[in-house]
Amino acid sequence: MEEKGRQVGLMGKIYSHAQKVITYAGPNVDEVEQQIGLQLVERLQEIFPEDHPVFKIMCTAGTLSEASAELRLRMGQFAELPADLRFTDPMNEQDQYVKQGWRWLMNIMLGEWPQRLWIVQEHFLNSEGEFLIGRDLLQWQPLMGLLFLVSNHVLPREPVDIFYLQRHESMLPTVNSLWTIWKQRAKGRGTGPSNVGGYLPLLVNVHNFFHLKCSDTRDKVYALISISSDVNQGGDGLTIRPDYSEAISPSTLSHRLSAAYIRAGKCIHVMIYASKWFKLSSLPSWSIDIEISGFTAPANPITNGHWTPHPEIESTSRPQLIHNDTALVCKGRIVDCIAQTSRVFRRQAIELTYLELLPSKLEFYHELLHVLGIGFDIHKMTIFCRSLTPHRRRRVTHPMLSDEQSLIADFYCFLCYPIDWLPRSLGVSPIEITGSETLLSRIQSTAVALSALFPPDYLHFVRSTPMQEYQSYNNWQVGEKILGRSFCWSEAGRFCNVMNQAQKGDAIVALSGMDRLFVIREVEPGRYRLIGDAYVDGLMRGEAYEGLDPKDVDYDIVIV
Repeated sequence: MEEKGRQVGLMGKIYSHAQKVITYAGPNVDEVEQQIGLQLVERLQEIFPEDHPVFKIMCTAGTLSEASAELRLRMGQFAELPADLRFTDPMNEQDQYVKQGWRWLMNIMLGEWPQRLWIVQEHFLNSEGEFLIGRDLLQWQPLMGLLFLVSNHVLPREPVDIFYLQRHESMLPTVNSLWTIWKQRAKGRGTGPSNVGGYLPLLVNVHNFFHLKCSDTRDKVYALISISSDVNQGGDGLTIRPDYSEAISPSTLSHRLSAAYIRAGKCIHVMIYASKWFKLSSLPSWSIDIEISGFTAPANPITNGHWTPHPEIESTSRPQLIHNDTALVCKGRIVDCIAQTSRVFRRQAIELTYLELLPSKLEFYHELLHVLGIGFDIHKMTIFCRSLTPHRRRRVTHPMLSDEQSLIADFYCFLCYPIDWLPRSLGVSPIEITGSETLLSRIQSTAVALSALFPPDYLHFVRSTPMQEYQSYNNWQVGEKILGRSFCWSEAGRFCNVMNQAQKGDAIVALSGMDRLFVIREVEPGRYRLIGDAYVDGLMRGEAYEGLDPKDVDYDIVIV
């Protein structure tokens, strides 16, 4: 085990100094189909070479969803595929899928190899990556570029949809992990192997690749050390050496890693990551748990760096670990408590394409509006929309609308999109999108009620301009923070967006050094369990400390 640890610790240097890394993707199963597939790749790369503007657009986008939105807005600018590469016969899609080479291409891009955790550093650390399929070599970077053209609808979407149906699972987590690698490689492309990796902190990497497979759970950390910017870098960097001895279980590794981050002054990173998966293990609630992270989709955290709920963002006193690192002591104060709450919106990690998830999302929004008594008052709807999309990059005010109406307009278009534009685009009825007449009727009624908040000229404009409707819809889709979160009213009448399932009586705390609020639950007098981060409308800009000095009102809060 000691020798294994030493060898694993060397892998990063091996890949970063290699002239080239070749990934063996398996044998050539069918010579004829492989040749058709290789011809398809060659033709697609002639139409979309590496310097094509579409790849620049994807590189500058923050997330895969944002890239998709930007590409849809520019779809008319790209060359149309030749007829023999398009899916022109809906009754014969399976035959086209095989004969055009798409099946071979999907199996190469989304087959078994990208499910493995150890492929990450292979392609992160070396700019000259290739695939070996049988005896044929393909370059990694341009091949993955084609995958994102398919997933972003620039190339036909049917191959991915057929692949999903045949695998009976969503490949979105795999696509997202490949997107992370592709983007980081694109940043360092042409600058040499030493500049390709090392861009992201370890906890971010653990989150990005949480679903990938490995035979030893501890490799969810060890396999990512060499591509993490905050490990073994000296100064405040963490020192982590692979240790496969029996004394270091996955739980022990999780606990030690969390404690190391806290001692390095990065408590908030640990608390956010720890909250993404609601734990039932014996680990402290503030600790990450690498064993649980592969089973359910992580909750959406509040976007960092935008809020100042506590006046001391740069804390003068770091949180402290006590009682053999079983308890975390933070300075702060309880600023409100939960009075009423919704259920949490969750989904499984191996689940659901966008269209399959949409009905449950629409049903959840309907519940929130009615169970929490939001109604259709413009002031309450503004708070509702602001809390569900607490930080959006594209907060656009339409000239016909006030700031409040512009905020609500994105939600209105989000509701109209699946019952209006999307059915027409797909050639299906609205009920096929929503899944039931009851849900369709509820969404239509909600949309009608919301329309009363806008001037008639705006409604006419948005209905006659599908791209405007789509852009507003996508603003909401990209900005929403609902996965793994519950929504509440506080005792002081504030609307709250809380990670994980909040309960009546849970405390909302502002902590020194934290750029967000947290919800905690008392488990015994003076000791609390961390539930998750929170956006509380009216408390995110230090309102709880107006006229107060933190030194006079803050106290120790013990989280176990």
